[in-house]
Amino acid sequence: MFLYLGIDNRAVRWKILRKVLAVVENERHLPENWHIRAQTARFHSDTVYLIYDPVDIHLAHLLRNELQKKGLQVLTFDNLDQSMKEFLRITAPKIATAKKIVVLLTEEAAVSPFVYHQVLFSEWLGRPIATAMFRNMWKRFRPSLRVILGDKPAVAFERQLFENALDILTHQLRPRPRVTGIIFEQAYLNWVAEGVKPLKVLATSSPASILWPFDSDEVQPKVFISYQWDVQSKVQKIRNYLEANGLPCWADLSVRGQSQMSTRSSFAFDLATETLQGQIQRNMKVAHAVVSCLTLRYIQSDNYIKDVQLAETLQKPLVPVLFQLLRWPPKGTSIKMRRFLFNFPVIDLSNDRLFHQNLDLILKRLNQYA
Repeated sequence: MFLYLGIDNRAVRWKILRKVLAVVENERHLPENWHIRAQTARFHSDTVYLIYDPVDIHLAHLLRNELQKKGLQVLTFDNLDQSMKEFLRITAPKIATAKKIVVLLTEEAAVSPFVYHQVLFSEWLGRPIATAMFRNMWKRFRPSLRVILGDKPAVAFERQLFENALDILTHQLRPRPRVTGIIFEQAYLNWVAEGVKPLKVLATSSPASILWPFDSDEVQPKVFISYQWDVQSKVQKIRNYLEANGLPCWADLSVRGQSQMSTRSSFAFDLATETLQGQIQRNMKVAHAVVSCLTLRYIQSDNYIKDVQLAETLQKPLVPVLFQLLRWPPKGTSIKMRRFLFNFPVIDLSNDRLFHQNLDLILKRLNQYA
């Protein structure tokens, strides 16, 4: 800076320089210059800021809790009782102190102004951004979001089990410095590398939803599994046990079960461009029975009501399974539905001991219907 002052006297140059620095520092502390303070803030190691739409709050809190269990500090915004500019001013310090940013991509997030402005601000700060893709909404993105997020790393939660995707995301946010055993380490790193791709690659190379197992003419499901996706690991164990005993299963692996938000819109997601609701109806129709995996959150969701109503319409017997202690039939349902549910006694799997003890009861009950 000395070269451009055009002053020969060194003492005068230092005096002017100190004045300039004092003015810059004073301006940095002005209330309207919160963005400058955020830009100069230091991030904290192992700290992540989670960007999501308010509609996805339950999903966001679940992801936050799981990441916290893995040793990461996860920050989110507090409330939405301000204008967008005021909202950014309040959340800016949190975004600035985060070492990395995670964008929770769902149907709502793709068109959410809250998500859009937080992503723009995070990019302006130069923070690394990763996307947790629960829904392939690439075609609904604004052009600027495609430019920002397209080349950023992403993990496809919709294409695999939640726990597997969570491990991959955690490694992306905080790579492990060492994994015991050279062979295991290389295999693990290869698995993680395969699970992380640029968002535009994932979005343009995958359908909007993946089902398990894939439907085919050779194998038709005998059991339809209705569940809230956050108990997916336990549902996977039930499915493995039933299929090992000769009962092919069908379940939807897309994001479902959010109260007041149905993800069963007319998405064309498979090669035959059949809607998700069409897949659900077709597979429940050919199934002998419906295993309903019950949690408090799931019985409060629209998808639970739809599954029960469809089972009643198709005259499919239910095998209700409790993952939490709940009143049966649950409160808040219509008298007609309660009468239908009353015909099917529940099987308690609410803790690990009961899960292993009563797993065989599910098979016995299903064999009665099959």
